[in-house]
Order: sequence, then C-alpha cells, then structure tokens
Amino acid sequence: MTTANEKAVVAQPKGALALANVGANYIAEVIQAKQAQFLEVNEGLDFDYVRMGQYLKINKKGNFVESRDDAVSYGETIDVVVAQGETRWVLWGGEETAEEGQLIVSLPAKEELLPEEALGLTKVQIGKRMVAKAEATARATLDNWLQTTAQTDPTVLDRYEQSDLQLRYLAYIVPVQFLTPEDSPKIYLMNFAPGDTFGWGQYGMSIFDGKFKAIGVPANSSAKHVVTRFTTAERTKDKTSWLGIDFTCLGLFNPADYGIDPEAVEFDAKDVTVAEDEKAQA
Repeated sequence: MTTANEKAVVAQPKGALALANVGANYIAEVIQAKQAQFLEVNEGLDFDYVRMGQYLKINKKGNFVESRDDAVSYGETIDVVVAQGETRWVLWGGEETAEEGQLIVSLPAKEELLPEEALGLTKVQIGKRMVAKAEATARATLDNWLQTTAQTDPTVLDRYEQSDLQLRYLAYIVPVQFLTPEDSPKIYLMNFAPGDTFGWGQYGMSIFDGKFKAIGVPANSSAKHVVTRFTTAERTKDKTSWLGIDFTCLGLFNPADYGIDPEAVEFDAKDVTVAEDEKAQA
C-alpha cells in the first residue's frame, strides 16, 4: 500500500488520483484479460456460464475459507482489493441441509428490457422496470428449482421459501498476499450478507468523501482504489447473533509496492472456470 501524509495529498491531488487509477486499472486488466483468454480457447461458450475463481465465505469459527475447501483458511482477517462487484438476487443452501454450500440462485438485480418493453418509457421508468423484471426472474427461478427438486425431495418445500431470496453484493476480491511480479493474481468471489452490503456502501462513501486523506487516499476515490482489510465481527440484534464483516481502509493500492510493473505484466486464464452452481444450475 502506498500512503502519504495529508499535506502531500492535498498539494498534489491529481497525482494521487492518477496513482489510484494505476492500481484499479491493473486489477481490471487482470480480470478482463483472463476472461478474454478463456473465451478465446473456449469458443462459443456464453460467459454467463463462466465465473472467475472460487467463492470465499465465513465459516462458523469466523474465518475466511474457500467455499469448496474450508481447509484453505485465511483466519479472521484478509487484506484485499475489491476489483468490481454487482448486486444480485442470491440464495445459498442452508447449513446442515442437503444443499449446504450450493448456490441455488444468483441472478443480476437488473435485467435488460426488450425494445417493445421499453417503448414510450422514460429513463427512470426503464430503470424501475429493469429492477422489477430481474426480481420476477429470480423468483421464478427459485420457484422452478423448488418444484423440480420437490419431485424427488418434497421436504425441500419446508426448507426454502421466497422470503429466503436476498439482494446481496457479489464482489470480485484479490488478496494482496498473493501479488508477485511472477504470478497471476488470485481472484475470489464473495457474497456480502444484506447488512454487510449496506456497510460496504457506507465504507465506499467514506472513501469518496475523503475520510482517509490522512493515509494518502484522496477524495473522489473509490473502494477499488484501496487495499481493504476484511475482519469478521459478531453482530447481535434481538438476541440473534451472526457473523458479519468490518471494512478497514489500509491505503491506496499501488502495484509497485508488490514489485509489479502493470505495463510489463502478462496474464493467463488459469483461474477462470465454468460455473457449476450459478446460472448453469439456476
């Protein structure tokens, strides 16, 4: 991470923002290059059926672990760059059920309208219709899954219902501990719980508002410009406890701090995999 005192940042805001964009652009290029190279050697494969890397989750002990191999654990904290993300309708299989660890539904929070659906609408109306259409698709997808699964396991109707479907932020995260000049960055996906989705939005706004100038992060920056520490934290409400995530800004992300020259880096597609439990299954 590159940090500077507040005076230097105020004196050279353009330079600070330019430096922030170097790191953000580097991570974006990592993802774009992997996607492009993967599709090049998998001609005809719809990228809706493809995802980058593996899912990261929080286990019962409060550690960040790989979803498919919880032996790979990063402990209670992990320092990352959140490269990009989107809000999606999500439903994970419940704990101690046949679907535990399975991503039952994961669909975008907005869905494009057909030309005839948008005819005569204002931009605001189109936006609202896109949101409503996406929600209807997500709920129909869940209904279809429930009815299909119930044919062999009727008890599934007791385990899940429409109220279990949630809007969550899906983030592409890159742990900085793996960043080296020789290796392609490791990419994880992570779904934030609803409360953490709200917390992430507040954190992003605090970065934008310049609340981290003291550590060299200029105002008008975004979360993708910085290194963020994720720390698991216990939440309690109405006698119910659960594990959430606290977000801490550590400073601007600068590839040079890890010996990386963004102009001289080549990427491979080894971390791009065909989705087994996202749209292909939904």
